[in-house]
Amino acid sequence: MTRYRLLSLLLVLCVALAASMGCDTKPKIKDVVIEENVAVPESLVAASEEPVVPQGPLFTSLDKAAFDTMSVQDGVQLLNVLEPGEEYPGLSDLPQNKMTAIPLNQLLAGDFGTLDRNKKVIAICRTGNRSARAAEFLGQNGFEAYNLEGGLLGMAGQPPAAPDDEESAEPGAEDSGAIQQQDPAAGQTGAAPAATEETPDPEPEAAPVQ
Repeated sequence: MTRYRLLSLLLVLCVALAASMGCDTKPKIKDVVIEENVAVPESLVAASEEPVVPQGPLFTSLDKAAFDTMSVQDGVQLLNVLEPGEEYPGLSDLPQNKMTAIPLNQLLAGDFGTLDRNKKVIAICRTGNRSARAAEFLGQNGFEAYNLEGGLLGMAGQPPAAPDDEESAEPGAEDSGAIQQQDPAAGQTGAAPAATEETPDPEPEAAPVQ
């Protein structure tokens, strides 16, 4: 009887010893040591210290004096974004050997025609609005772009009568200097005189009855 108790006690001790020696099958997470003195490349340090500069406009606006100087220089090309049939003062006086005509809608669709990315591009239109959109698009696509501020009418000293926001302008519709009709009989300029109303003759009075 005593022998059985000893065997049972030894068995319990063996089980307890096995449990204390790590029979647990769950994985243990080792401690992660983070080193503080880690070398950082100088390029990354310099990039993190540089201030963030907001991106400026993608093109430069030119007034008449700057345009007259740059348009005749070598390495400069002119871009006419007017619609076919549009003619405005000063357009024919520009250097035609530098001129490329691409309507705005065609340009925005990705048609750059014969434009050279290695040369400066000055966009031209009627009032400078369409050409500003063209210059911005060119700047987005790697061109060094410029816009003629005020357009052809601004160069000619003729302020536009209406904004040039439409995709295509109607030549002559915005001309504020249209010639008025002249009345040769009156010798004056203006609209035709309105017709005068005729006053009816008064009815004769009835004779008194005697």
